[in-house]
Amino acid sequence: YPAIPLVTLDPYMQIFMRGNTSTTRHASHWTGAEKQIVLLARIAGQNQTYRLLGGDDGNRVELVAKQLFVDVSPTRTIFALDLDGIKANLTFAAPQFTHDLDHLSRPIAFVRIQSQVSLYLYMDISAQHAVNNCDNESIIILNQSLGKAPPQFVLSQACDLCNINWGFLTLLDVEKNLPSSAYYVGPSQTSRLHFTQFAKLPQSSLPNGTILKCKLNDSNTPVIAIATPKAVTTWNTLIGYDDIASIHYFGTNLKSLWTKKMVKF
Repeated sequence: YPAIPLVTLDPYMQIFMRGNTSTTRHASHWTGAEKQIVLLARIAGQNQTYRLLGGDDGNRVELVAKQLFVDVSPTRTIFALDLDGIKANLTFAAPQFTHDLDHLSRPIAFVRIQSQVSLYLYMDISAQHAVNNCDNESIIILNQSLGKAPPQFVLSQACDLCNINWGFLTLLDVEKNLPSSAYYVGPSQTSRLHFTQFAKLPQSSLPNGTILKCKLNDSNTPVIAIATPKAVTTWNTLIGYDDIASIHYFGTNLKSLWTKKMVKF
């Protein structure tokens, strides 16, 4: 299968779709480790939910958007999708311009959905992105972010085929013309099933400081989920990863370049 790039921020924070379409399977890291990211949509005035991105967990009942084509360029990937006659574009992009090192080093990727008609939209990203593997790892919820439960040993591992095992993953709504999106942090099936049925998130997230377990081959992995407060034709979101420190230099852990001029993403 081809590996379609979704997010390529650094060797650790990378997400690929290993398949011909956006819904062939769940996304993964370049090492092959599963890294779930799921997008769902419902057309305003209808009761059917569509899966725009991600694999089939076997526990939900939704239609799969038909992929018309995919366009991959150095800074973005665009999926052209068909929801039973309704056209929508799903775009992953990052400010990876070599003339601007401050923005190039920012650990963020933008996700945009544009549609011909208004859609209720849902997106989640799993705690799998925040740990080396999900072999019964403990995950902590911290300020609408997910990360390996303390203690975290930043830049402590030296190995091939490794995933990051420190820092915090976040998912943000950056659509300024809308009320803030609803947030949910907790088990994936709870949020995905609730949106599939009701086109909105569960009413309450698990509280700050909650410890969850991330397990191998678990279809109910912890996620951060957001959903639009109303049906929209355009939705902009941001995936961010605070790695705490980026380089171990002669015994000292150094922060990434972007932190010199920016306080937050």
